[in-house]
Amino acid sequence: EKTLTGSDGGYQLNTLSAGSNKRIWFQKSGYASTQKLADIKEDLPNRIDASLFPIDKTEKMNSDGGKIEGKDFSLEIKPGGFVYSDGRSVEEDVTAEVTAFLTSEDEFLDAFPGEFRGTRENGTETAIESFGFIDVVLKVESGEPVQLADGVTAIIKIKAPQNSPATIPMWHYEEDKGKWIEEGIGKLDNGLYTAEVSHFTKWNWDRPYNETSKIIGRVVDNDGNPIEGASVVQKGITYRFQNSTKTNEFGRFELLTPESNESEIEAKFEFYGSTLINFTTSPNQGNLNDIGDIKIDVSVDNIIAPFISSNVLYITISQTAKISGKYFGEQKRVGYKLLLNGNEVETITWENDLVEFVVPNGIAEEGTIQIDRDGILSRFVNYKEGDWTCEINRRIYNNNDLPTLDGKFIISYTQTSPYEIPSCIGNLINLEEFIYNTNKITTIPESICNLQNLELLDLGSNQIVTIPESIGNLQKLERLLLQDNKIATIPKSIGNLQKLERLLLQDNQLTSLPESISSLQNLEFLHLENNHIISLPESIKNLKKHLKGLRLKGNNFSEAEKAKVEEWLPSTTIFWD
Repeated sequence: EKTLTGSDGGYQLNTLSAGSNKRIWFQKSGYASTQKLADIKEDLPNRIDASLFPIDKTEKMNSDGGKIEGKDFSLEIKPGGFVYSDGRSVEEDVTAEVTAFLTSEDEFLDAFPGEFRGTRENGTETAIESFGFIDVVLKVESGEPVQLADGVTAIIKIKAPQNSPATIPMWHYEEDKGKWIEEGIGKLDNGLYTAEVSHFTKWNWDRPYNETSKIIGRVVDNDGNPIEGASVVQKGITYRFQNSTKTNEFGRFELLTPESNESEIEAKFEFYGSTLINFTTSPNQGNLNDIGDIKIDVSVDNIIAPFISSNVLYITISQTAKISGKYFGEQKRVGYKLLLNGNEVETITWENDLVEFVVPNGIAEEGTIQIDRDGILSRFVNYKEGDWTCEINRRIYNNNDLPTLDGKFIISYTQTSPYEIPSCIGNLINLEEFIYNTNKITTIPESICNLQNLELLDLGSNQIVTIPESIGNLQKLERLLLQDNKIATIPKSIGNLQKLERLLLQDNQLTSLPESISSLQNLEFLHLENNHIISLPESIKNLKKHLKGLRLKGNNFSEAEKAKVEEWLPSTTIFWD
């Protein structure tokens, strides 16, 4: 997404997704670009500030190199030429744009790219204090960027702050990762930090330091209500760094910081207001510095519109629909409404983060939903009507809001449900694991075979008699658990389950297996104990390369049939007893 700033420098990005370390580039012709990392909270105001510095010097040079000097910096490129990103030599003049960033400049911290953290040469992460950085951009007339040719180096210099160390690590900025990477050493020479580099990006003279203390606090509004999503920015005075974080749902924040550090701490909530304070951390390492409440001159109830967390709500007529989000209100008041296509709909639950309603008949297949809280409206959210839900064991499941466990969409009932599996189970096409064991069900609905993402189907310890022929449609199924039922035959389509690794069929009423069992090229464990099987199809030998375990105890195999199985599956562990 791209946008332009207005006359006041403000901008707005509307499609940036929530998440951590989002990279945002700021650039304008005639200015050195910068990049900021942002933690974006969903549907809350997110403010990211940046400052751009005008380019200090722009000059052309050729393969003989050249020197560019400014008041507080210099750049000297040695002879040897330049190359394009693909390694081709540059045969035309190259324009060098150089900008120096001194720590004494007011907007230095806001112009600093990324975070004040870096990766050391040994791979460890560290906090860094900046003593200044320089930005060098090399490009040809068309604007295509170029770099120094192999073996060519350049000398960069920048004015050092007072009382700077004699040597200091150098760091280059990788925009694709949003990271500062340690590379080389800078040296102090006549008040200037000097370094020799072999490629160009932003180069920074930084000193690592230990974050041995912590600042904690809370951001609140005029009424003492916590403000979620407020930015808390710390600008070091004793140490030259900037640190930032966002408040959580309780308005609380924490910042790692060095001890005995004076800094400015600003709490700001989008364009609604901000508060700036000075704070010095304790000289004791590991100390917890509680800064208390920082009050911003706003009222949360008046400025934060309710929001719905989903972009699309999937609903089914006559079923209960749930809308999740925040700031709906502690409880429903006269002025609170749920609007479906602009018309108020009766609700059955209204909480600060949840609204429930029964989907009325006669609505359009697609439309919009909105929360109205005393005239403060949420954004529109689209809905789609269809077969998206299923009521199982008196609980309504929405295909697009299923329970999760260990990262999987899962529904699980063990010894808890007196009900058969409803045919609407086929609506929940995102389901990955379905466990419905020890519940005395007698049938498997045909629609369960519509679950194209299902990886585990556990229907063990029931009273199932038959398996639907369409079971072979479950192309992602890895584990099929049907033990302790009353199943007498296995459908031929079982052979279509090419990802199946484990098949449990013990304690049933099987007398044989279909030839198609030999097509299960990923099957590792097959349990068939306590059935009425007298022989296996010879084609089962096709499983000999990958079948690890075969359990056949409690069947009716003759010694001759046992010998055949042992010959067909020489590498498989077979349990007869």
